[in-house]
Amino acid sequence: MFDLNRQIESWADQLRVKGKMEEDQVLEITHHLEDEMDELRSVGLSVDEAFFIAVRRIGSSYQLSKEFAKINRNIIWKNLELWDSDKTNSIGSWFDLGLVVVLALCAGIFSKLPSWFGMAPADPLFKWSITLRAITYLKSVPLFVFPSILFYFMHKAGFKPVMSFIVTGLFGTAALVSHFYPSVAPFHSAYIISSHLFIYCWFLTGFLFVSGNWKNHDLRMDFVRLTGETFIYGVLISCGVFALVIFTNIIFQTIRVDISRIFSGEILYFLVFAIPVIAVIFADAKKSVIENMAPVLAKIFTPLFLVTMLVFTVVFFTSSESIFANRDILIISSSFSVFALALIFYTISARKPVDCVNAFDVMNFVLVAVAIVVDVIVLAAMGVRIGQYGYSINKVVSFGLNIIMLGNLIGFFVCYILFFINKQGYKIVEKFLTSYLIVYLGWSIVGCFVLPVVFGFQ
Repeated sequence: MFDLNRQIESWADQLRVKGKMEEDQVLEITHHLEDEMDELRSVGLSVDEAFFIAVRRIGSSYQLSKEFAKINRNIIWKNLELWDSDKTNSIGSWFDLGLVVVLALCAGIFSKLPSWFGMAPADPLFKWSITLRAITYLKSVPLFVFPSILFYFMHKAGFKPVMSFIVTGLFGTAALVSHFYPSVAPFHSAYIISSHLFIYCWFLTGFLFVSGNWKNHDLRMDFVRLTGETFIYGVLISCGVFALVIFTNIIFQTIRVDISRIFSGEILYFLVFAIPVIAVIFADAKKSVIENMAPVLAKIFTPLFLVTMLVFTVVFFTSSESIFANRDILIISSSFSVFALALIFYTISARKPVDCVNAFDVMNFVLVAVAIVVDVIVLAAMGVRIGQYGYSINKVVSFGLNIIMLGNLIGFFVCYILFFINKQGYKIVEKFLTSYLIVYLGWSIVGCFVLPVVFGFQ
């Protein structure tokens, strides 16, 4: 049955994803489309006939965005600026720019507090040694970064009392519980707590990002895109900082002044914790303004990674090396599954909201199938090793994560089949992606708060 609202929404979304029209312009053109349809229906045309003829009269989304870009190129390039006094966005004023600087500095200050009060090694990042103080510091790393990020999104949402109270309470409870959990050698639980607490706090960020409306599928998909964009911004900013440090050292060395201790001891130390905060805020500020980078890179590297995984799978089955005996192959294979799933996520997020099958859909489907094969082999090898050497928190976490990823991959596999045989539109793939996020949140809670207790905090 023809779904008019869905077709209009899909047509309008195609205008948005081009990155060349602002929301008010999309709405104006959509109103023109609806007016054109009303005229056509008044002369006796059916709903679907009126829609397709109206679209043909107004022009396809591609033609409209292309013509709009020719006339309004200056709008696109102006939107590349990080702030503009004439445009109000998340960092669109000097006040908001100052807020970014303050929040970034706060992250650096939080990270230095344990050292200043003698509760951590003098330089726990760059002179790492496995001591109780260093391990305690490691568990606290997410607690240094996320207060600034959470505050930013609370500010952006207007400090809604209920939502802010819930997030603050959940973050505070997690901070207290994880901090007061004891650390026992060989400290495996501490590493698990730190990594899973990071994921847990990122989901709290997502709750604020969607303004508490977690049931909204489109907002959850935007959060997936934000995750990828944040990673890309973080890498780019880190590369820039690294280049700046090298260039600055070279300059001062020419006048025989050694500033390496100042950089590694204070400035660079602050930047390490400030970069994630800056990356999140910049990624959020530039969303929907230009073509997002993470999905584009995912679409570029998906075919390359697919070829690599196919070659690896063939070589694996024909090689004398066994994943059941070689721990390094097991780790590499498990990492392949993680990277494949990340690429699948962002290839899906990059897809245009239309229901016709394209080459990237087929490519993504094949990547899902290959990843399922690799993940099943990894799980079998992990099961054998657990049977031979017994349980540990590391093995349980790895096994559990691969089980969750396998469920995610199988879900994608089924959704793609339903899409290919025209049983469902492409939305089923996107909705499964965003719905399955709750499973990762649940696992982060288990890994952070439950498993360390079960394994005696070792």
